[in-house]
Parts: sequence; C-alpha cells; structure tokens
Amino acid sequence: MSESEDDLYKVLEVKRNSSYNEIRKSYFKLAMKYHPDKNKDSGKEFQKINEAYSVLSDDEKRFNYDLFNTSQEEGPLLKDLQENSEEAKDFEMFLSELFDKGKKRPRNSKKDKNQIGKKQKT
Repeated sequence: MSESEDDLYKVLEVKRNSSYNEIRKSYFKLAMKYHPDKNKDSGKEFQKINEAYSVLSDDEKRFNYDLFNTSQEEGPLLKDLQENSEEAKDFEMFLSELFDKGKKRPRNSKKDKNQIGKKQKT
C-alpha cells in the first residue's frame, strides 16, 4: 500500500499531536514486532512503518504531511506556483522567513540603531 492509502499516524499507532519521543518509541516497538527477521510475513508492514517514521520524525516532512496530506518534499501549492516564478520566489521567501530552521536572522547592529536615532533627532 502506498502512503496515500494509509494515515501515517495510524501506521505508527500515535496521535497527531504526539511528540517526537512518542513517535520514536512507537516506531521502535512496532519495528521490533514486525521486523522481517522475527516475522517473515510482515515485510510490507515493516516497510510501511519505516516510511511513516521517515516522514513523521522529520519536522519539515511532517509539516508537509499535516498541511497537504503528502510526504513529498514540495506540497501541491509550491508546484502550482512554479509556473509563475516571481510569485514562487516571493512565496518561498515568505516561507523561509516564517519557518527558518533555527537559523538566527541578523539583527540590526548598534551602528544601524545609532543612525536611526540620529535621523529621528534631526
């Protein structure tokens, strides 16, 4: 079965609001239970569990799955925008600012703040 036929949260037997640790714990429990070395007839089930974990354990893939119900790298919205590159660039910039992966954005330096203050005083 493909991922689109199964809810990845149901495959891992977790709730949608489960933490990373809960997802990981459930994955290891199910992986042990359905591992092909222990249960020869469970290869497909084991593969589904691995696919579900690979999506739900990655924040970006999980966000895409929750938003678009797909584990693809790009949701359908970005694919549609690619036809109009200016809108796509603007949207990608918006998303990168909104979901900046823990990178700190440069803040205004003291020099910039001093220049702003001088402009206001005059």
